[in-house]
Amino acid sequence: MAAAILLPLGCAKEPLTPAPVLTRPTPADETQAVLRLGQERLARGQHHEAADAFRAALKMRSTPAQVAEARLGLAKALIGAGEKALALAQLQELLASGPLPAAQLEAGLLAARLERDQNQLGAAETRLRTLLASPTLMPGPQERRQALGLLAEVLQTQGQHAAAAAYLLRLAPDTPPDQLTALGLRLAEVAGQAPSRQVEPLLNQAADASLRAALALALAQAHLREGRAEQAEAGLNSLRQTPAAQPYLPRVEALAQELGQARQVRASAVGVILPLSGPYESHGRNVLAAVELGLGLLSGGDQASVLFIEDSGNDPRQAVEALTRLAGERKVMAVIGPLDSASALATARQAQALKVPLITPSVVEGATKAGDYVFQNFFSPADQVAALLDEAMDRRGLKRLAVLAPRTAYGQGFAKLFDAGVLARGGQVVRTVFYDPNQTDFSTDIRQLGHLPPGYRGGRGDGPKPTMDFDALFIPDNVERVGLIVPQLVYHDVAGLPLLGTSLWHNPKLVEMAGRFLHNAIIPDAFDASDPSPLVAGFVGQFRQAMGRDPNVIDAHGYDAALILRGILQGPQPPRTRQGMRDVLAEIKDVPGVCGPLSVSPDRRIKKPLPLFTVRGEAFRRLDGSETLVPVEPSSIPSPSLVPAATSVTPMPAAPALPPPAPSAATGAPASPPR
Repeated sequence: MAAAILLPLGCAKEPLTPAPVLTRPTPADETQAVLRLGQERLARGQHHEAADAFRAALKMRSTPAQVAEARLGLAKALIGAGEKALALAQLQELLASGPLPAAQLEAGLLAARLERDQNQLGAAETRLRTLLASPTLMPGPQERRQALGLLAEVLQTQGQHAAAAAYLLRLAPDTPPDQLTALGLRLAEVAGQAPSRQVEPLLNQAADASLRAALALALAQAHLREGRAEQAEAGLNSLRQTPAAQPYLPRVEALAQELGQARQVRASAVGVILPLSGPYESHGRNVLAAVELGLGLLSGGDQASVLFIEDSGNDPRQAVEALTRLAGERKVMAVIGPLDSASALATARQAQALKVPLITPSVVEGATKAGDYVFQNFFSPADQVAALLDEAMDRRGLKRLAVLAPRTAYGQGFAKLFDAGVLARGGQVVRTVFYDPNQTDFSTDIRQLGHLPPGYRGGRGDGPKPTMDFDALFIPDNVERVGLIVPQLVYHDVAGLPLLGTSLWHNPKLVEMAGRFLHNAIIPDAFDASDPSPLVAGFVGQFRQAMGRDPNVIDAHGYDAALILRGILQGPQPPRTRQGMRDVLAEIKDVPGVCGPLSVSPDRRIKKPLPLFTVRGEAFRRLDGSETLVPVEPSSIPSPSLVPAATSVTPMPAAPALPPPAPSAATGAPASPPR
């Protein structure tokens, strides 16, 4: 019975509960999930994957705040991936989309950094000034420090040193006490580059004693740079007695040492050492005129520089004594010269010992190895070979080459450099023939070079032709011998192929002797007197008026060396010490010169373009890449026996005891005078 009673109760239905309602995520929620994924990838350094996520978020239906977050995240991911220009574009679009204070501050600071990195300094300055002045984006102490520090960097890069220092002063209230010394050191460095008249008002703006001491140090530095040695010394003495200046005492003593060095030199004085007597007097006097023109001493300029002239007499010992006098008695800031190899090497060692900046226009290899005070303004044999092979092998595709060279240090050194350069570019020097530099008949050498058949007789259009297994011929020799060789090559039917020469070929005398056979010549040289540019035309005109002839490449190098020094000494912030002069010289980049834009390489050689020339008609013309080979016919060419003997020449001096043929041997001085 009990079971019967309980049975209905056991079968009673349980009360029903409502099933959960499934809701789809909103578009904003989906976007937020993708943004979280992007931020997670960004935190793990997965920049490309993070960028994909943020791009996906931008394509979804998002709120304005989410769009801003996606663009900011995408910009950070692109920066991490090295795509700074694309990152800046994203930030600019974000900042132009409307007022979003939370994102605009971070995006604005990041955009300003990118603009600074991409040298868009004006845009960065405007952006940072706007951020600091905006009442709606009033940054907190940390953000304000970032903006002020970044703006100071931008202004310093623009050369606005006093303005940069003023913004550094505004950092002081938000700078922790343990970081004030670092701020003061930076303030002294930046303000020290400003004129003293702009530093003095900043002293009244500094509330902190440590920062006032930093500005006093900057003022002393400015006085020294402006040549006010007594005021600089007084400022340094005062700082030594100021307790707040104790953290800066190493800088004070370093500046005092620099002041002592400045008193040992005349800030506007330059020295020159050239062969003004002896067999090379004419070369030395021509270069001297070029140096005087470069310094503005013969051209009606302001003549702010003072030039002290010494005669090397082509004697290394005399050149060393001359440099010692210029450094000690004349107190020059820098020296130009000498020309010849032996004097240049000896003087380079003395210049380094005395720490006098020296710019030598000598071609000798290794002069700058004497030390960091030695600079060289010439192009090397290796530069010439590289320029020739750029044209012959890389542009024209010539892979088989031959060499016909004198058995001299100059010829053998160039041949060795040429062989190494051809091999490095995947080509082959199929034959090298050396000849006696004293001969005038080169028939035997040409027969060996061109595989002339037995019984060959030159000058006959109907006879057997030589078998030439090379595409171009390199002849590293002077004008007199090349003028004899080239007609004999054509006489023996070794014609119609490019002839590669050195800078010695760039001489009007060669055109007179063999110009009609040189229409396929390729000649490297750094100076073109026919260049119509105002700088070159002005130099050529002034030099012609002073010396009665056009300048040559050595004259041009002397002029450019003087032009560099003139620009430094008469610039807005000229160095007051030789060390300062050395440092400025080492940073020379793309300074205009008559040999092209001039830049100093890490080995302190003044580099410039090395254009190529050929012969058209009766004149040299620059190669422009459109040249084709011009046939050369052997008709009416005199036989070798009728070719006149080479005229005697006065060579520029070479370094003594030249080594056996080696890459450096090519730098032996040419056997003919400069053009």
